[in-house]
Amino acid sequence: MVKRQGLRLSRKLKNALITTAFILFTGLSFLALLSIVGNVLYHAMQPLITHVETFQIESNELIFALKELVLSLWLVLLALVISTPLALLTALLITEYRDCCFTSLIRLFVDVLAGMPGILAGLAVYGLALSLFQMPTSKIVLILVLFLFLMPKLSKGFAQVFNEIPFHYREAAYAIGANKKQVIFHILLPMTVRALSASVLLGAARTLGASAPLLLFGVGVHYLAVDIYALAVRGSDGQAADYALVLLLLLGVVFSIAAWFDRDVME
Repeated sequence: MVKRQGLRLSRKLKNALITTAFILFTGLSFLALLSIVGNVLYHAMQPLITHVETFQIESNELIFALKELVLSLWLVLLALVISTPLALLTALLITEYRDCCFTSLIRLFVDVLAGMPGILAGLAVYGLALSLFQMPTSKIVLILVLFLFLMPKLSKGFAQVFNEIPFHYREAAYAIGANKKQVIFHILLPMTVRALSASVLLGAARTLGASAPLLLFGVGVHYLAVDIYALAVRGSDGQAADYALVLLLLLGVVFSIAAWFDRDVME
């Protein structure tokens, strides 16, 4: 009896410690996010509050930031068009064709590339483009960098979505005579379309806010995250804050849409 009470007490203590740690780290993450947003808003709005005559200058900087954002969105969109079908095929291969002899190797490559820092993706493509094609700053090379950064993460996210579908749905389809292709197109894809869309949006947002993959290509690259880094290094905190404000607003919209998709999936 005493031993059972001791086990219950230790279990309650462990649960309390886990809950406290979760609340603590969540609060610290929320405070860090508030600090970033507050710092950006302060530096972006300070010239407008202290010097009304600088409103025209700030407006021009925001317009230029919007132009840079459009160019960045165009690059990310092209990378998504290339990477999304390949990521979907890769995820289906490693989840639905487990008996294939290359599946384990492909899964290993996906896990390694998904955890690879973005600077390594940029370094690999930069060295290849510089040594073979002599065009290290062309749009094609930039899209290739974003593709290499985005595609493994999408593949891993898609695979997790497919693995969350209970296996008895597949068994029921096979029991009534469906083949693998019919299970994929009539069971898996219709059930996961919203979750896959949320994964694509989250991957696009992560790619749009990443500057590391393109840092090696210099400040001449028209990519909003790289411009923010370059302006901050030069000491132009106000202009960098304007660019960061535009980027944060867009990421907030994208994350809200992805959360709406995810909520519908959970419901």
